[in-house]
Parts: sequence; C-alpha cells; structure tokens
Amino acid sequence: MNPLVPTEVDLRGMPFMPLDVARLRDSQLAIRASGDEFRAAVLLWCASWTQIPAASLPNDDLELAYLAGFGKDLKSWKKVRAGATRGFVLCEDGRLYHPVVAEKALEAWAGREHHLEKKENENERKERERSWRKAAFTALRGIGVVPAYNEKTTILRELVAHHDLSATVTDLVNVTSHVTSPVTVTGHEPDTAKTGTGTGTGTGTGIKDQEQSARGAPRPDQPGLPPAGRRRSKITITQWLADLDERQEDVVPDGDPIFAYAANAGIPDEFLTLAWQVFRDDAAKSRKGQKDWRQTFRNYVQKGYLKLWYFDGEGTCRLTTPGIQAQRQYDQQEAA
Repeated sequence: MNPLVPTEVDLRGMPFMPLDVARLRDSQLAIRASGDEFRAAVLLWCASWTQIPAASLPNDDLELAYLAGFGKDLKSWKKVRAGATRGFVLCEDGRLYHPVVAEKALEAWAGREHHLEKKENENERKERERSWRKAAFTALRGIGVVPAYNEKTTILRELVAHHDLSATVTDLVNVTSHVTSPVTVTGHEPDTAKTGTGTGTGTGTGIKDQEQSARGAPRPDQPGLPPAGRRRSKITITQWLADLDERQEDVVPDGDPIFAYAANAGIPDEFLTLAWQVFRDDAAKSRKGQKDWRQTFRNYVQKGYLKLWYFDGEGTCRLTTPGIQAQRQYDQQEAA
C-alpha cells in the first residue's frame, strides 16, 4: 500500500489535532479496547501528528513503546500492542499510518498551505504599498510638501492626485522595483524618517542610502559618530531623529552590525523591523536620553530586552504573544 500521506506533509508547529468525538465514541477501539490499550492508542495518534510524514509512526516496537508511554518496558507494551495500533496499516515506506489521522492531517496541511499563500500575498501587498509610499514621500518632498511620517495612505493618495504627481510616483516605483532592496528596518517606509517632522516617532529607517557618501554621511562602520574633537552628550530619540532628518541620514545605515547579528542569529528581517518600531515608540514615550541610539537599539535586540520573539524546539524564530500584539498594532496602523 502506498503511504497515506505525502512525505512533505510536516505538521510540526501545529499542536492542535482535530478529534471527531462521535467517530471515536462509536469506534471499535472505544468498544473493544482495554483502558491501557485506549490510552496507548490515543498517545500514538498524538505522536503520529508531529511525525514526518504526519499521521505515520515507525514500525519499531522500542520506538512505539516509548511513544505510547511505556518507555523501555517492551513486555508491557507488547501486551497492549494489538489494541493500541488498531486501525494503523503498514505502507510501502515501512511506516505505520492511521487512515483517520491521515485524513485530518491532509486537511490541516491544505489549510496551512492556504494560510501561507494568503500570508505571502499579503506580504506582497504590503511591500507594494511601502514602495508606493516611499515614492509618494519622495515626489511630494520634491515640491516642498512634507507630510507627517505616519500620514494615512488615503491622504497621501489625495495629496499626490492634488499636485498631479501620479505619473511621477509611478515612475519612481518602477525605477526602485528594478533595484535590489536592502534589508530595511522601518515602520511604514524607509524614507519617512527624513520628512523633518521632528516628532521623534518617525518610522525610521531607510537602510541603504545611495547619496550617503556624496553628502558626507558617516561610514557604515562608524554610524552616527560626531565630528572629531566633540564629545557626544545624551539626547532624546526625538531630538536624534530630528537631527537625522536635518542631515538626511538613515536611522540605521546599510552595513550596520545589527543586520549581520540578526542574520547569524536567525532573526527574520520583519522581526527586526518590528523591534525597531517598538523600540522607537517606547523610547519616544520615555523621553530618556542616550549618547548613541543605534548602539542602544543593538543592545536591545542582542540582549532580548524587547521580548518580541523566541526560538522553538526546532530553532525557528517565532513571535511571542507581545510580539504578535505589536505586529497587529502596526499592521493596522499601516492599513489605515
């Protein structure tokens, strides 16, 4: 018999396994199995859910005994084996599959693929909106109009239409779409930190600035250093962002060490973006001063002060509950 589930079906990270209570209640297992057999059977179903492929088990008594809660007690396991493995069938790949669990696993896998496709489409939509917002801010600044960094997209579209800049914005979007985009830490749009609003809550960070060397901005390995002979004093993040606006510097320049750290640690780009948003807004509210806000941000990321993510048992970086809440908040602001 062919395997009941394709080899790529991996449901690790999906701890919820649906249970058809009526089907279980009326099953031969519920009618005929002893208490120990029933318990072992349910544990094997649960174990099979996170095996690869899902809904399968190894055809090995030592492993089955362990998964069924018997540890290395093979003698006790063999007493319940027949009842505990009721419904499982041996397939050509040498693994045991349960048809009902396989049915539920395939449904869950289809749902997961749909979710991932939907998320990918949503990410593409957000990226298109970010590109459009960047182009809109650039075009509007070119005629002396400087909207607030967090201006709603609907208002930006009205401003672009009012000043007859639609074609200009489209051209800018088309140009930038052919350039490989750098990793960006930004709340809404890389260039919006340069709008000169001086609010201190600017979204922050066009990472790559092609005009950086031309205007004498700091080198990537020396981000934010003051002129020689001057000692830096503590300033609020509000003032720091305003100073960057005036000098037209990126908040986190391309080449900043935080990107290499995140890449080596396995922290996704979008999580780093979220960290900057939360760090920026919290710092603005506190009104505390720092001598080097970039280094402070690096410290917060590297030492996990923001508690926005964690690494699961597979080593995958995932958002914590506070991280999910923050992400939803900023997504809603961006969509408004």
